[in-house]
Amino acid sequence: MPISNTPVAPNLTHSPPLAGYNVLSGASDRPQSIAPVRRAGIAMLDATGVLVDGAGRTVSIPYILAQSGLPVIIISSGTFADTVGAMTGLTALPYTPSGVVQVFVFSGDGIAASELYWATFSSATACQLFETVASLPAVPGTTKPSGITAGAYAGGTAEATLVNVTLPGGALGLNGSLRICPQWSNPNNANSKSVRTFLASTSIVNISNTTNISEARPTVIRNRNSQLSQLHSTFIGFAVSSSGNFTPIAVDTSIDQLLSFRGLLAVATDFIIFNGFSVEVLPG
Repeated sequence: MPISNTPVAPNLTHSPPLAGYNVLSGASDRPQSIAPVRRAGIAMLDATGVLVDGAGRTVSIPYILAQSGLPVIIISSGTFADTVGAMTGLTALPYTPSGVVQVFVFSGDGIAASELYWATFSSATACQLFETVASLPAVPGTTKPSGITAGAYAGGTAEATLVNVTLPGGALGLNGSLRICPQWSNPNNANSKSVRTFLASTSIVNISNTTNISEARPTVIRNRNSQLSQLHSTFIGFAVSSSGNFTPIAVDTSIDQLLSFRGLLAVATDFIIFNGFSVEVLPG
């Protein structure tokens, strides 16, 4: 049920493969019998598979680590209309999601654990839960949850992890950076709806919305000549100046770390939509 965010390296290879011209390549398409040839100003793979320029210096290529436009929704309290996951009476979303999306459902009412389910929406206030998905974007699986108690669904006000992305150890290098662009939606009222980003156990972004109904603040985390020390900043419209300082953190990026996107409701009748995100690695 949880979303899969296995990073996929960009496939920017020459076809047919030529030694010295593959940009980011796996062993399956790297020529083995042709010695690499260095030419000034051209990026190429050396004999060990490292991308270098014509002078043999390592070349850093930015790439997309993970991205998605699949909505992941913390749904509000409502009603289980039956025992197999039909839900009605939800607080109205700003739109009716199309195809298959994911929803976070809190435990109770026959739901054994708080977790993500696949769902299709028939309106902005009603959906059907599924435990599997046949294919995206539009075909749910055939397995519905069982044992649910028909009646009121209370929702929840605990923090919910919606998406995890693995940052591979060493991906940033000593001076590289991570650029994160999430998009969130929530209702307009006086209640707190918190949208959060964590790297490992370190809080990177924690914004509490009330009357703001959308949030899309890019964040940059930059190693500062060490894989153990970073500065991060969150921009409003990529602002060029701010009265606040950059925030120092200490995360060991030489090993795999989880980047997680989370939401927290103060009142269970509200919702949070994680509309999508992109995570870019700029090695350095």
